[in-house]
Amino acid sequence: MTEVLGKIMEYGFDTLELNRIEAFVEPENVGFQAEGLLKDNYYWKNRFVDNVIYALIKKDFKKMTR
Repeated sequence: MTEVLGKIMEYGFDTLELNRIEAFVEPENVGFQAEGLLKDNYYWKNRFVDNVIYALIKKDFKKMTR
């Protein structure tokens, strides 16, 4: 999965010329740099679920891929 995400981020930053890619995930997941907690962000399976917003900035991605 990491290899696929790398290609997706490369496409987003290089081809689409994005400056920022965000991911909304449950706090148990790992990945991008956490920026903030969205409490009770959505309702799923009979309960409210928190999400953490993660982001990766283009310049940081470029540093990682050098």
